[in-house]
Formats: sequence, C-alpha cells, structure tokens
Amino acid sequence: MFEEPASRTSKDIARQAALSYVLNGHEAQIVEFGASSELPGASVVVIPSLSRLDVTADDSTKLDLVLAAVEEHRSAGWDVWTIVPLRRLAEAHEACRGKTSMVQGWWVSGGDVAFTPPQVP
Repeated sequence: MFEEPASRTSKDIARQAALSYVLNGHEAQIVEFGASSELPGASVVVIPSLSRLDVTADDSTKLDLVLAAVEEHRSAGWDVWTIVPLRRLAEAHEACRGKTSMVQGWWVSGGDVAFTPPQVP
C-alpha cells in the first residue's frame, strides 16, 4: 500500500539512507537543518569515506536554498546526491542539474521507505 510522503520527514529518510551506508560498512552521520533555520524540511547524511553528502528532502524543502547551502562542499570536491519524494523527482532533475551528481526519489510502501535507482539530473 502506497503512503503519502507527508507521513515521513526528511530526517526519517536520512535515517534510512544512513542505515544503508552503515550496513555496507561506511560511517554515516546525519545533520539536520533545524526548523528554526531558513532551511526547514532538509537533512544531510554525511558519508566521509565516500566524500558524499546525501541531501534528503520532504514536501516542505526548498531545494534551491538547500543546494546553495551545500555548494561550498560540492565545490570542495564532495559528491552531492539529492533524495526527494517521488512526486518531486522531475522538479529535482531541473533544480539539481549542474549542482548535484545524482538524484533519487523516495516513497513509502507497506510502511517501508523505498528508493529509486540514482539518476543523473
């Protein structure tokens, strides 16, 4: 059964993403843009061994602001991936072109979070 993405937050998705890195032998740390910041609705999974940042988004995330916030890391050589609710995948392709390496969609099915394969924006 498909659930609305609103039932999950970016931090929930970040936890799932981080878990899959840990299960594959990588250290993963979650950094959340707080609700009081200008960047609500976004979390970042930091995977130092891969020099990768996974930006996780929900329906409230303003992608342009979040991407601007991680630009310094991308410019320094970090690989940036953006993970968005499935219904925002086309928007992410447009917003992330030239700004992130990969985009992925996420959705909830049967209580579990599922991800699309990574895609080049």
